[in-house]
Amino acid sequence: MLKEKLRLIFCTLILLSAAASAAAQGNPPTMEQKAETSDETVVQNEFDVPVAEETNPEFYDKNEQLGQIRDITPPQCSSPQLLAKVRERIFQHMDALTAKSTLAKREKALILANLGEFSEVSVENFNPETDYNTANALIMLKINEKIPESDILLCRQNKAADRPIYLVIYPYADNYQGYIINLDKNSIDYKDISFIYP
Repeated sequence: MLKEKLRLIFCTLILLSAAASAAAQGNPPTMEQKAETSDETVVQNEFDVPVAEETNPEFYDKNEQLGQIRDITPPQCSSPQLLAKVRERIFQHMDALTAKSTLAKREKALILANLGEFSEVSVENFNPETDYNTANALIMLKINEKIPESDILLCRQNKAADRPIYLVIYPYADNYQGYIINLDKNSIDYKDISFIYP
């Protein structure tokens, strides 16, 4: 009888030792062990699993893209590259308007001939009464687009028969975006004629 009890205890110890060894090695739980897990624990573990966040570029806020310019030299008002870009954009804009109008073609040629060079103007000290269209563009960029004054480049046409053309340029994504203001004297929307630099 004593031998029977000793053998039973010995077998139990062997089984317990094997179970402990399996748990230490990270083996998956047996059916009996799974049954012992309460529903509450399962729910808790379910929420502990990290879920990968989905990202969609379409939902990126536009403001997050600003100021991400890398390896691009900021434009200068007197830069030949900037002037070439402005002339190209003016030509495209006027070409779409001219159609068969001889008067419009002459106006385009006159604008391009008298475009000349541009000089930098202080954004901080710009007087709104100097040019309301340009002042409106600066205000909208600072308020709506959250562009600091220090990141805005303002260029003024050096020679102008009537109202000078202004360029408002600021960082946009991996480039610069610019607006040509006062090219169309009938328009007060500064976004009518835009360009990307370079």
